[in-house]
Amino acid sequence: MTGHERMKRGHGRLTGTAAALPPRHRSRCRPHVLIALFLASFPPPLAAEPLATPDPADLPPPLLFPLDCSFGKDCFLQNLVDRDPGPEVRDATCGAASYDGHRGTDLRIGDPALFVRGVTVRAAASGTVVALRNDAPERLRAPGTPWPRGGGQCGVGVAIRTEGGWVMRYCHMRRGSVRVRIGQKLAAGTPLGTVGLSGDTTFPHLHFDIRRQGRVLDPFDIRPVACPAPPWRQLWQRPLPPVTSRLIHAALFDRLPDRAALVAAPPPQIGADPSKLVGGVVAINLAPGHAVTLRLEGPGGTLLAGETRRVRRRRAELRLALGVLRPAEGWAPGEYRIIAELHRAGRRLDRIVRTTTLGDPTPE
Repeated sequence: MTGHERMKRGHGRLTGTAAALPPRHRSRCRPHVLIALFLASFPPPLAAEPLATPDPADLPPPLLFPLDCSFGKDCFLQNLVDRDPGPEVRDATCGAASYDGHRGTDLRIGDPALFVRGVTVRAAASGTVVALRNDAPERLRAPGTPWPRGGGQCGVGVAIRTEGGWVMRYCHMRRGSVRVRIGQKLAAGTPLGTVGLSGDTTFPHLHFDIRRQGRVLDPFDIRPVACPAPPWRQLWQRPLPPVTSRLIHAALFDRLPDRAALVAAPPPQIGADPSKLVGGVVAINLAPGHAVTLRLEGPGGTLLAGETRRVRRRRAELRLALGVLRPAEGWAPGEYRIIAELHRAGRRLDRIVRTTTLGDPTPE
Protein backbone atom coordinates (compact mmCIF):
# COMPACT_ATOMS: atom_id res chain seq x y z
CA MET A 1 0.00 0.00 0.00
CA THR A 2 1.46 3.36 -1.00
CA GLY A 3 1.54 6.43 1.20
CA HIS A 4 -1.11 8.07 -1.00
CA GLU A 5 -3.38 5.05 -0.61
CA ARG A 6 -2.92 5.12 3.16
CA MET A 7 -4.19 8.67 3.27
CA LYS A 8 -7.25 7.75 1.23
CA ARG A 9 -8.33 5.23 3.86
CA GLY A 10 -9.31 8.10 6.13
CA HIS A 11 -10.28 7.80 9.78
CA GLY A 12 -13.76 6.33 9.51
CA ARG A 13 -17.26 7.40 8.55
CA LEU A 14 -19.20 10.05 10.42
CA THR A 15 -22.88 9.62 9.84
CA GLY A 16 -26.00 10.03 11.91
CA THR A 17 -29.75 10.36 12.03
CA ALA A 18 -31.43 13.70 12.50
CA ALA A 19 -33.35 13.96 15.76
CA ALA A 20 -36.93 15.19 15.94
CA LEU A 21 -37.46 18.44 17.78
CA PRO A 22 -39.46 18.16 20.99
CA PRO A 23 -42.11 20.70 21.97
CA ARG A 24 -40.59 23.87 23.38
CA HIS A 25 -41.51 26.82 25.53
CA ARG A 26 -41.79 30.16 23.74
CA SER A 27 -40.96 33.39 25.43
CA ARG A 28 -43.95 35.52 26.38
CA CYS A 29 -41.90 38.71 26.24
CA ARG A 30 -43.26 39.88 22.88
CA PRO A 31 -46.05 38.50 20.65
CA HIS A 32 -43.86 38.60 17.52
CA VAL A 33 -41.16 36.22 18.79
CA LEU A 34 -39.77 33.61 16.39
CA ILE A 35 -37.93 30.60 17.83
CA ALA A 36 -35.93 27.90 16.04
CA LEU A 37 -33.99 24.96 17.46
CA PHE A 38 -31.55 22.77 15.55
CA LEU A 39 -30.16 19.50 16.92
CA ALA A 40 -27.29 17.39 15.62
CA SER A 41 -26.89 13.69 16.35
CA PHE A 42 -23.95 11.40 16.97
CA PRO A 43 -22.51 9.03 14.36
CA PRO A 44 -22.85 5.24 14.60
CA PRO A 45 -20.24 2.89 16.12
CA LEU A 46 -17.07 1.97 14.24
CA ALA A 47 -14.42 -0.70 14.66
CA ALA A 48 -11.37 0.85 16.28
CA GLU A 49 -7.71 0.13 16.87
CA PRO A 50 -6.58 -0.56 20.46
CA LEU A 51 -4.74 2.01 22.56
CA ALA A 52 -0.96 1.92 22.51
CA THR A 53 1.05 0.85 25.58
CA PRO A 54 4.36 2.63 24.96
CA ASP A 55 7.39 2.57 27.18
CA PRO A 56 7.95 6.10 28.56
CA ALA A 57 11.31 6.22 26.76
CA ASP A 58 9.60 5.31 23.50
CA LEU A 59 7.03 8.12 23.43
CA PRO A 60 6.91 10.81 20.73
CA PRO A 61 8.37 14.19 21.74
CA PRO A 62 6.05 16.63 23.55
CA LEU A 63 3.62 18.06 21.02
CA LEU A 64 3.10 21.63 19.90
CA PHE A 65 -0.50 22.74 19.46
CA PRO A 66 -1.08 22.20 15.71
CA LEU A 67 -3.31 25.21 14.90
CA ASP A 68 -2.73 28.95 14.67
CA CYS A 69 -5.72 29.90 16.80
CA SER A 70 -6.52 30.87 20.36
CA PHE A 71 -7.45 27.65 22.13
CA GLY A 72 -10.66 28.03 24.10
CA LYS A 73 -11.50 31.32 22.39
CA ASP A 74 -11.86 30.60 18.68
CA CYS A 75 -10.90 26.91 18.47
CA PHE A 76 -12.21 24.14 20.69
CA LEU A 77 -12.11 20.44 21.48
CA GLN A 78 -15.02 18.70 19.77
CA ASN A 79 -14.11 14.99 19.87
CA LEU A 80 -11.34 13.24 21.80
CA VAL A 81 -10.12 9.66 21.44
CA ASP A 82 -12.75 7.10 22.42
CA ARG A 83 -10.89 5.01 24.98
CA ASP A 84 -13.64 2.48 25.71
CA PRO A 85 -12.90 -0.91 24.06
CA GLY A 86 -16.60 -1.76 23.74
CA PRO A 87 -19.69 0.03 22.44
CA GLU A 88 -19.66 2.71 25.15
CA VAL A 89 -17.88 6.07 24.81
CA ARG A 90 -15.22 7.33 27.22
CA ASP A 91 -12.83 10.20 26.58
CA ALA A 92 -9.68 11.00 28.57
CA THR A 93 -11.74 12.79 31.25
CA CYS A 94 -14.16 9.85 31.61
CA GLY A 95 -16.69 11.99 29.77
CA ALA A 96 -18.39 11.43 26.44
CA ALA A 97 -16.82 14.05 24.15
CA SER A 98 -16.26 11.49 21.40
CA TYR A 99 -18.15 8.79 19.52
CA ASP A 100 -17.70 5.04 19.39
CA GLY A 101 -14.54 4.18 17.50
CA HIS A 102 -13.09 7.69 17.16
CA ARG A 103 -9.32 7.41 17.33
CA GLY A 104 -8.15 11.01 17.08
CA THR A 105 -8.60 14.56 18.36
CA ASP A 106 -10.95 16.94 16.56
CA LEU A 107 -9.96 20.59 16.98
CA ARG A 108 -12.93 22.67 15.86
CA ILE A 109 -12.88 26.23 14.54
CA GLY A 110 -15.67 28.11 16.30
CA ASP A 111 -15.57 31.47 14.51
CA PRO A 112 -16.74 31.10 10.88
CA ALA A 113 -15.06 34.39 9.88
CA LEU A 114 -11.72 33.08 11.15
CA PHE A 115 -12.25 29.82 9.28
CA VAL A 116 -12.92 31.67 6.02
CA ARG A 117 -9.80 33.83 6.48
CA GLY A 118 -7.77 30.67 7.03
CA VAL A 119 -6.31 28.85 10.04
CA THR A 120 -2.81 27.44 9.53
CA VAL A 121 -2.11 23.81 10.44
CA ARG A 122 1.40 23.20 11.82
CA ALA A 123 3.42 20.08 12.51
CA ALA A 124 2.98 19.10 16.16
CA ALA A 125 6.34 17.27 16.12
CA SER A 126 9.34 16.89 13.84
CA GLY A 127 9.47 14.07 11.33
CA THR A 128 9.34 13.05 7.68
CA VAL A 129 6.32 13.43 5.38
CA VAL A 130 5.32 9.90 4.33
CA ALA A 131 1.93 10.57 2.69
CA LEU A 132 -0.24 13.45 1.59
CA ARG A 133 -3.25 14.38 -0.46
CA ASN A 134 -3.95 17.88 -1.77
CA ASP A 135 -6.81 17.52 -4.24
CA ALA A 136 -9.84 16.24 -2.30
CA PRO A 137 -13.06 18.26 -2.78
CA GLU A 138 -14.57 20.29 0.04
CA ARG A 139 -18.14 20.32 1.28
CA LEU A 140 -20.03 20.78 4.52
CA ARG A 141 -21.83 17.46 4.90
CA ALA A 142 -25.08 17.76 6.78
CA PRO A 143 -25.38 15.53 9.87
CA GLY A 144 -27.43 12.47 9.01
CA THR A 145 -26.39 12.27 5.34
CA PRO A 146 -24.16 9.32 4.41
CA TRP A 147 -20.57 9.62 3.29
CA PRO A 148 -19.94 7.95 -0.11
CA ARG A 149 -18.21 4.59 -0.02
CA GLY A 150 -14.68 4.16 -1.29
CA GLY A 151 -12.44 5.89 1.23
CA GLY A 152 -11.13 9.43 1.26
CA GLN A 153 -12.63 10.38 4.61
CA CYS A 154 -9.43 12.16 5.66
CA GLY A 155 -9.69 14.45 2.64
CA VAL A 156 -6.77 16.81 2.10
CA GLY A 157 -4.20 15.71 4.64
CA VAL A 158 -0.60 15.01 5.58
CA ALA A 159 0.99 12.06 7.41
CA ILE A 160 4.33 12.60 9.19
CA ARG A 161 6.46 9.82 10.71
CA THR A 162 8.62 10.65 13.74
CA GLU A 163 12.03 9.09 14.37
CA GLY A 164 10.40 6.67 16.79
CA GLY A 165 8.03 5.38 14.10
CA TRP A 166 4.88 7.19 15.28
CA VAL A 167 2.74 8.44 12.39
CA MET A 168 0.78 11.65 12.95
CA ARG A 169 -2.03 12.49 10.55
CA TYR A 170 -3.60 15.88 9.88
CA CYS A 171 -6.94 15.66 8.07
CA HIS A 172 -9.69 17.85 6.52
CA MET A 173 -7.44 20.62 5.26
CA ARG A 174 -8.38 23.09 2.53
CA ARG A 175 -8.04 21.86 -1.02
CA GLY A 176 -4.74 22.94 -2.55
CA SER A 177 -3.39 24.33 0.73
CA VAL A 178 -0.73 21.66 1.50
CA ARG A 179 2.73 23.26 1.54
CA VAL A 180 4.97 20.20 2.00
CA ARG A 181 6.05 17.23 -0.13
CA ILE A 182 6.55 13.51 0.46
CA GLY A 183 10.02 12.77 1.83
CA GLN A 184 10.48 16.26 3.25
CA LYS A 185 11.95 16.43 6.76
CA LEU A 186 10.06 18.91 8.92
CA ALA A 187 10.75 20.65 12.19
CA ALA A 188 8.00 20.98 14.77
CA GLY A 189 5.89 24.05 13.97
CA THR A 190 6.36 23.87 10.18
CA PRO A 191 3.22 25.07 8.34
CA LEU A 192 1.46 22.16 6.62
CA GLY A 193 -1.68 23.75 5.17
CA THR A 194 -4.97 25.35 6.17
CA VAL A 195 -8.05 23.98 7.97
CA GLY A 196 -10.80 23.20 5.46
CA LEU A 197 -13.88 21.08 4.83
CA SER A 198 -12.40 18.25 2.77
CA GLY A 199 -13.17 14.61 3.37
CA ASP A 200 -15.92 13.39 5.65
CA THR A 201 -16.60 16.39 7.88
CA THR A 202 -19.70 18.10 9.21
CA PHE A 203 -17.93 21.13 10.72
CA PRO A 204 -14.68 23.06 10.15
CA HIS A 205 -11.93 21.28 12.07
CA LEU A 206 -8.60 19.52 12.07
CA HIS A 207 -8.61 15.80 12.82
CA PHE A 208 -5.26 14.87 14.38
CA ASP A 209 -4.27 11.32 15.32
CA ILE A 210 -1.17 9.36 16.35
CA ARG A 211 -0.61 5.70 15.44
CA ARG A 212 2.10 3.08 15.37
CA GLN A 213 1.79 -0.55 14.33
CA GLY A 214 -1.99 -0.49 14.47
CA ARG A 215 -2.22 1.10 17.90
CA VAL A 216 -3.41 4.59 18.84
CA LEU A 217 -1.87 7.09 21.24
CA ASP A 218 -4.15 9.61 22.96
CA PRO A 219 -2.32 12.94 23.46
CA PHE A 220 -4.62 13.82 26.36
CA ASP A 221 -3.51 10.81 28.39
CA ILE A 222 -0.77 8.39 27.33
CA ARG A 223 -1.88 5.74 29.83
CA PRO A 224 -3.66 2.82 28.08
CA VAL A 225 -6.67 2.59 30.39
CA ALA A 226 -10.29 3.12 29.45
CA CYS A 227 -11.07 5.79 32.02
CA PRO A 228 -7.97 7.56 33.37
CA ALA A 229 -8.02 9.40 36.66
CA PRO A 230 -6.60 12.92 36.92
CA PRO A 231 -4.04 14.30 36.77
CA TRP A 232 -3.88 13.23 33.13
CA ARG A 233 -0.51 12.44 31.56
CA GLN A 234 -0.75 14.62 28.50
CA LEU A 235 1.63 14.57 25.57
CA TRP A 236 1.04 18.25 24.78
CA GLN A 237 4.08 20.46 25.45
CA ARG A 238 1.73 22.96 27.10
CA PRO A 239 -1.05 20.93 28.76
CA LEU A 240 -4.49 21.74 27.38
CA PRO A 241 -7.55 21.95 29.66
CA PRO A 242 -9.82 19.16 28.40
CA VAL A 243 -13.00 21.23 28.76
CA THR A 244 -15.37 20.28 25.96
CA SER A 245 -18.83 21.68 26.84
CA ARG A 246 -18.74 25.18 25.40
CA LEU A 247 -20.54 27.94 23.55
CA ILE A 248 -18.34 28.32 20.49
CA HIS A 249 -20.09 30.93 18.33
CA ALA A 250 -22.92 33.46 18.35
CA ALA A 251 -24.02 36.02 15.78
CA LEU A 252 -26.89 38.30 14.77
CA PHE A 253 -28.70 37.85 11.46
CA ASP A 254 -31.51 39.48 9.49
CA ARG A 255 -32.99 36.06 8.71
CA LEU A 256 -33.23 32.61 10.25
CA PRO A 257 -29.71 31.18 9.75
CA ASP A 258 -29.21 27.71 8.34
CA ARG A 259 -26.48 25.43 9.64
CA ALA A 260 -23.90 26.57 7.11
CA ALA A 261 -24.40 30.20 8.15
CA LEU A 262 -23.78 29.31 11.79
CA VAL A 263 -20.76 27.02 11.45
CA ALA A 264 -18.90 27.85 8.23
CA ALA A 265 -19.74 31.33 6.89
CA PRO A 266 -19.37 34.85 8.32
CA PRO A 267 -22.74 36.44 9.18
CA PRO A 268 -24.02 38.79 6.47
CA GLN A 269 -24.16 42.52 6.97
CA ILE A 270 -27.48 43.55 8.54
CA GLY A 271 -29.31 46.39 6.77
CA ALA A 272 -30.63 49.49 8.47
CA ASP A 273 -34.23 48.25 8.60
CA PRO A 274 -34.39 44.42 8.60
CA SER A 275 -37.74 42.67 8.65
CA LYS A 276 -36.53 40.53 11.54
CA LEU A 277 -33.57 40.30 13.89
CA VAL A 278 -32.33 36.83 14.80
CA GLY A 279 -29.58 35.76 17.18
CA GLY A 280 -28.01 32.34 16.66
CA VAL A 281 -25.64 30.34 18.84
CA VAL A 282 -23.72 27.06 18.57
CA ALA A 283 -22.95 24.93 21.64
CA ILE A 284 -21.00 21.66 21.64
CA ASN A 285 -20.71 18.51 23.73
CA LEU A 286 -23.72 18.99 25.95
CA ALA A 287 -25.15 16.41 28.33
CA PRO A 288 -28.26 16.05 30.50
CA GLY A 289 -28.21 18.80 33.10
CA HIS A 290 -26.86 21.47 30.79
CA ALA A 291 -29.06 24.44 29.90
CA VAL A 292 -28.55 27.16 27.29
CA THR A 293 -30.24 30.53 27.86
CA LEU A 294 -30.71 33.08 25.07
CA ARG A 295 -31.72 36.72 25.47
CA LEU A 296 -32.34 39.17 22.67
CA GLU A 297 -32.05 42.75 23.92
CA GLY A 298 -32.64 46.16 22.37
CA PRO A 299 -31.30 49.63 23.22
CA GLY A 300 -30.89 50.24 26.93
CA GLY A 301 -31.10 46.52 27.70
CA THR A 302 -34.80 46.22 26.74
CA LEU A 303 -35.72 42.53 26.68
CA LEU A 304 -37.15 41.57 23.30
CA ALA A 305 -37.21 37.78 23.71
CA GLY A 306 -35.88 35.08 26.00
CA GLU A 307 -35.55 31.31 25.81
CA THR A 308 -33.98 28.55 27.92
CA ARG A 309 -33.24 25.18 26.37
CA ARG A 310 -32.66 22.35 28.85
CA VAL A 311 -30.66 19.43 27.51
CA ARG A 312 -32.31 16.04 28.01
CA ARG A 313 -29.74 13.85 26.25
CA ARG A 314 -26.24 14.08 24.84
CA ARG A 315 -25.75 16.59 22.05
CA ALA A 316 -22.56 16.76 20.01
CA GLU A 317 -23.80 20.07 18.64
CA LEU A 318 -26.76 22.22 19.60
CA ARG A 319 -27.78 25.17 17.43
CA LEU A 320 -30.33 27.64 18.72
CA ALA A 321 -31.86 30.72 17.14
CA LEU A 322 -34.04 33.37 18.76
CA GLY A 323 -35.58 36.24 16.83
CA VAL A 324 -38.14 39.04 16.74
CA LEU A 325 -40.04 40.60 13.87
CA ARG A 326 -39.69 44.29 13.14
CA PRO A 327 -42.21 46.18 15.31
CA ALA A 328 -44.91 48.23 13.62
CA GLU A 329 -43.26 51.46 14.72
CA GLY A 330 -39.89 50.32 13.36
CA TRP A 331 -36.65 49.63 15.18
CA ALA A 332 -35.56 52.04 17.86
CA PRO A 333 -32.05 53.27 16.97
CA GLY A 334 -29.24 51.84 19.07
CA GLU A 335 -27.45 48.63 19.96
CA TYR A 336 -29.12 45.22 19.78
CA ARG A 337 -27.51 42.14 21.27
CA ILE A 338 -27.82 38.39 21.61
CA ILE A 339 -26.65 37.04 24.96
CA ALA A 340 -26.06 33.29 25.29
CA GLU A 341 -25.16 31.50 28.51
CA LEU A 342 -24.37 27.88 29.29
CA HIS A 343 -25.35 26.64 32.76
CA ARG A 344 -25.18 23.42 34.74
CA ALA A 345 -26.40 22.81 38.28
CA GLY A 346 -27.00 26.52 38.75
CA ARG A 347 -23.45 27.49 37.74
CA ARG A 348 -22.65 29.51 34.65
CA LEU A 349 -20.02 27.75 32.55
CA ASP A 350 -19.79 30.00 29.52
CA ARG A 351 -21.17 33.26 28.07
CA ILE A 352 -21.13 34.97 24.65
CA VAL A 353 -22.47 38.44 23.76
CA ARG A 354 -22.75 39.78 20.21
CA THR A 355 -24.06 43.21 19.21
CA THR A 356 -25.13 45.14 16.14
CA THR A 357 -26.35 48.73 15.67
CA LEU A 358 -29.60 49.61 13.91
CA GLY A 359 -30.42 53.15 12.85
CA ASP A 360 -28.51 56.19 14.03
CA PRO A 361 -28.35 56.21 17.85
CA THR A 362 -26.93 59.75 17.88
CA PRO A 363 -29.62 62.35 18.60
CA GLU A 364 -29.82 65.35 16.25
